[in-house]
Amino acid sequence: SCSDYNRQREEVCLAAVGDVMLGRYIGKVMNTRGEHYPFDQVRVLLKKHDIVFGNLESGIANDTSAPFFPNKPYNFAASPIAATALKEAGFTVLSLATNHMLDFGPNEPAVTRSLLQKQGLSSFGAGKDISEARHPAILTRNGVRFGFLGYGVAHSRGVYAQRNRAGIAPISMNDIRKDILALRGRVDVLIVSLHWGTEYKNTPSKKHRAD
Repeated sequence: SCSDYNRQREEVCLAAVGDVMLGRYIGKVMNTRGEHYPFDQVRVLLKKHDIVFGNLESGIANDTSAPFFPNKPYNFAASPIAATALKEAGFTVLSLATNHMLDFGPNEPAVTRSLLQKQGLSSFGAGKDISEARHPAILTRNGVRFGFLGYGVAHSRGVYAQRNRAGIAPISMNDIRKDILALRGRVDVLIVSLHWGTEYKNTPSKKHRAD
């Protein structure tokens, strides 16, 4: 058990959580009650793990005054204090391949990655171009190499990274297969994160099962 302090040294414990939303109402709460407030009840548990993975539902932005897609009903972004909060909560690696990653402009992936990197956190799934977005995050713990790849769906093709455009890595089965084959020989454990599905549904669709 990862909560057992007497576990063997050669074991590696990984915790995987779902969407981490630090914008919207939670962002307002953090501004009034402190950036660490959302994780007060789980920090001790998370820090017992060697690797803590989460999906960062919103990017991190310095300026949220002008949404990049003004006609979209929901635009989310966390403030820069979120990077410190994630570090102190015990997170080590985050997927950025979410539909809100460009809500406040094409610089958001770079800002998010930079702020996380300053806290020693790895990220993947989004970047300044498609090459960076598809680039894996690789972490080594107790001699075991873990590789992470991330892909997502979005409301607009403008959110997907291209050769000369920032964004997220789209869910393209051909590209995912290529990336897995390229990474498989470099790591011991390979993890693929897909940000998709139908909101407010408890089971995957037939299409998602088939894919």
